[in-house]
Parts: sequence; structure tokens; C-alpha cells
Amino acid sequence: MWSVFHSTSRGFNLVKLVQAQQCAHCFKDDISNTLLLEVLQEQNPDMYTSLSNSLYPKEIIPIKGIRLVRREETEEKDPNYDVLSEFGEPYRFDFNDGLSFYGYKIPIPPHSDF
Repeated sequence: MWSVFHSTSRGFNLVKLVQAQQCAHCFKDDISNTLLLEVLQEQNPDMYTSLSNSLYPKEIIPIKGIRLVRREETEEKDPNYDVLSEFGEPYRFDFNDGLSFYGYKIPIPPHSDF
């Protein structure tokens, strides 16, 4: 899963989000994970599952530009258009290295965990 965030001084960035259990040190290191599990089992057993499944930033890529694109452009150039266009609006992301790709702005309900 990827997310876009804007920082005034740094512009737009693309952030890769993964579950904390996949990359956070406290879940990947056996000793840290065992200690975390022991402490949380005593205090709040559901907290370990909640923390391990929470989203965690893994990679940040600066974005040169983002623009809303026409349906015709996306249909021609994005093989995922048929599926993803049902969920959100298509945008083109341009990067400093000259590469670009199409992404979709998908509304996330306020009550969502994401």
C-alpha cells in the first residue's frame, strides 16, 4: 500500500506503508518481539495484534509532480484502469528520475483504521 503526503518544505512524497510486523525492529528481532509479547500479554493481549498489524512507513520517494488525468489517457496507458477506476480518480505521478506511473485517489472513510 502506498500513501501520498505533502510537506510544505519538501513537496509531495510517496510513502510505502507495510504492516509493522513486516519491518519494525521490535517485531523482527526475536528477543525484542518476545519481550514485547510478554509485556503486552500481561497488560492488554489484543494490543500486540493491533500494533503488529498497524501501518508503518517503509520507504519514502519524492514526487516531482501529481496531476489529475483524463479517462482516455489512463485507459490507454494503465493496464489496471478497468479495476481501479471503479474505486477512485486517476492521477499521474512524475518522479525526478523521469519515471511516472498512474495512481488512484481512493476515499478512506473517517472511521477507517487507515
